[in-house]
Amino acid sequence: MLTGRYQRLVGKLHYLTITCHDIAFAVSVVSQSQFLNSPCQDHWIVVIRILKYIKGALGKGLIYEDRGHVRIVGYSDAD
Repeated sequence: MLTGRYQRLVGKLHYLTITCHDIAFAVSVVSQSQFLNSPCQDHWIVVIRILKYIKGALGKGLIYEDRGHVRIVGYSDAD
């Protein structure tokens, strides 16, 4: 029973990574085949933690406004 529910939920999370890139790594870890075929309670707990993160992150993100500029500038700290 846990296997089917786990697989469906991970599949939905995988689909969500299209728009929610910050969960992509965590979802890729829980969607590895050895976990999908025989998940244990710890795997289920990790998936629930991902869902709690998503719930807490709703409404947060980057907003891009059109100010007439055509040049994009990005900064990175590569330390």
